[in-house]
Amino acid sequence: MVDEWALYRQGVRSVLSGLGVVVVDDVAGTPDALLRLWSAGPELLVAGSPAQGSVADLVTRAKQAQPALAVLALLPAAEVGQLRPVLAAGADSVLTRTAGPGELEDAVRRLATGERVLTAAAVLTGMRQDDAPSGLAESTASLLTTKEREVLWLLAQDKSNRQIAADLVVSEATVKSHLGRLYDKLEVPGRREAVRRAMELGLLT
Repeated sequence: MVDEWALYRQGVRSVLSGLGVVVVDDVAGTPDALLRLWSAGPELLVAGSPAQGSVADLVTRAKQAQPALAVLALLPAAEVGQLRPVLAAGADSVLTRTAGPGELEDAVRRLATGERVLTAAAVLTGMRQDDAPSGLAESTASLLTTKEREVLWLLAQDKSNRQIAADLVVSEATVKSHLGRLYDKLEVPGRREAVRRAMELGLLT
């Protein structure tokens, strides 16, 4: 766990310990975090707001040091503009710093099964900080049907196929069909890559 505020680290550590997660250390800054990554080899990094540098820089350097490391980023409100850079750096999951214990517990459990967790709060807050979509984004967006854009938006809220089907009042088979075409148009292999690609292109603005 990395965060500049000791009290915040203590709170996150308490939630993780309650899940049975062995927390090898909690540190304030990126240099200490990288040292502990090297010495302890943890499976998960919870990246809050480091005392030195940005969350995106911490994630980038952590992934370079340990590519298989799972990263859950907790973005403060003042840094939501880093949502895309943090995802591009390799974060597997992103919550806002205001997430409650229940949200953090759920994210850790799902991350442990290989799921990507990108909360609607993180997406919505990050979207308000973004610039207008690029020409490439507009070109890609023009290829997406209305239903495909709706599916993409629900994917960004980390909804399952069943939940998407219920929201759109269609069958799960129809959702799978939309997802297949969406992946082809975004040139990605799956759900998490689709959301990351969409964020990079500004399609969720």
